[in-house]
Amino acid sequence: MNTLVVVNPAASAGRAIKDYKNTIESLLHRYLGDFSVKFTSGVGDAARFAYKGERFDRVICVGGDGTLNELVNGLHNADLDTPIGLVSVGTGNDFKKTLGLVGSYEYMIQRIASGKPKVFDLLEATYKGLDGKMITRLAVNIIGVGFDAAVSQRINDARFKVRGKLSYVLSFLPEFITTGTYPVHFSANGNFSQKTYYLIAFGNGKYFGGGMKVCPDAEPDDGLIDAVGIGGMPKLRLLYHFPKIYKGTHLSVNQVDHARDKEFNVNGEKETPIEMDGEVVGTLPLKVKIQEKALKILL
Repeated sequence: MNTLVVVNPAASAGRAIKDYKNTIESLLHRYLGDFSVKFTSGVGDAARFAYKGERFDRVICVGGDGTLNELVNGLHNADLDTPIGLVSVGTGNDFKKTLGLVGSYEYMIQRIASGKPKVFDLLEATYKGLDGKMITRLAVNIIGVGFDAAVSQRINDARFKVRGKLSYVLSFLPEFITTGTYPVHFSANGNFSQKTYYLIAFGNGKYFGGGMKVCPDAEPDDGLIDAVGIGGMPKLRLLYHFPKIYKGTHLSVNQVDHARDKEFNVNGEKETPIEMDGEVVGTLPLKVKIQEKALKILL
């Protein structure tokens, strides 16, 4: 089987390249046989490898949600539906939690070797890019608007990199002190509303921020987007309720809105950042719609 392995050496604060050389590479050879390998060196490399490469029977992603996002977009732009295998070593690795793909590197590679392609949905987002031009791109896990995107920007800009939940907590605290709510115009289920939110998450998967179950009802194969909005409230009240997001019990809070639909539109009254699978990509306005059965994962 013709296999391409794409490794993001910078994933998980540099842990990915160490683990690849020490453990993952030999496991891949043991269970998958011969393969081609490419290493990313910057933003967009994974997408280019997927787009410009020869036709492979499978592509293995050694990295996090951001690397997976690039591979998915590269394959989509090349009009390929190549199955993807996940060897997750990134900072967040939130999509694998929704898939139940939690275990050792050997376990994940065994799942790739013995697995069949399972089909999942994707999110298609149209938004204002960092260059000010409207752009359309696919998301695998979650698109975050507002506070979450601002925290993601702090994580990505941090001089000293840490992994997992700690990275989110360390960036959450200063952003929590300085941030405010974002006034937005929001349409869902044919209804229009105007409200202020700290954040809105559009979920294909359940988790973001290294394990927060922000969209607890989301299923990546049900043909629907789960939208969860954390509405305006005093900051002490927000701080009191925030831990509930880790357990997914926050939907019962009065200021939390929840809707499910195939399409959502959001416009902001001020510049409002957007993150996609952990990477800040632009600002509002944003249109999100579901692409059903558009992703194949080896499980």
